[in-house]
Amino acid sequence: MERDVTDGGREDATHKTPPAVWWRLIALGVLLGGGLLLWLLFGWPTQQDISSALENSGLWTPVVFAAGHVVATLLMLPKNILSIAAGLMFGMPGGALLVWASAMAGAGTAFWIGRYLGRDGVERFTGRHLRRLDQLVERHGVLSVLVVRLIPVISFSTVNYGCGVTAVRFPAYLLATAVGIVPGTVTYVVLGAYGTQLAPWQLILAVGALVALCVAGLLVARTRRHKPVDP
Repeated sequence: MERDVTDGGREDATHKTPPAVWWRLIALGVLLGGGLLLWLLFGWPTQQDISSALENSGLWTPVVFAAGHVVATLLMLPKNILSIAAGLMFGMPGGALLVWASAMAGAGTAFWIGRYLGRDGVERFTGRHLRRLDQLVERHGVLSVLVVRLIPVISFSTVNYGCGVTAVRFPAYLLATAVGIVPGTVTYVVLGAYGTQLAPWQLILAVGALVALCVAGLLVARTRRHKPVDP
């Protein structure tokens, strides 16, 4: 009888949403909400102001931005604010291309760092997320990489390092990443590029779409955790 209670407790604990997921959702909500509040209160810098600043800074600005984005990826830092900033600084499509290329460079570098560190090294800072990634790759192969790229609630950097110690091959990993990060990249860059030109209801609608996508990702993650794992 005691064994049944213990097993049930473990099952309930397994089905609970990981705190990291909630913290990511909270952080995203605070980031988007804070940005919306600042825009409503003070407004954003105009495109002319940003263009003047970029002209004075020279051609090194995109290089510095790309390097900072790669470093943020390797340090597993949130990068959504960088995508919004790229929209403000470089507009469309330049900002989207720069963010996409920077993300690809960071993802490729982290993949090989993960492979160099090995499973034990990667698991130290990814924990149980690596085991879940293993299960997804085992069931769905490289398609799982594409899926987790499309779901913003999944840590981008965790997938980068984790795939380095899975059976996913590097070319397939790069292809899935290249396709999967496009929707999120374009959305955030567009928000930065055209946020100053949007009416409040349009901006709220865009933010709501991002939040809805995150919630959808959370529901998918919960559904997968409820499915039995193959022995």
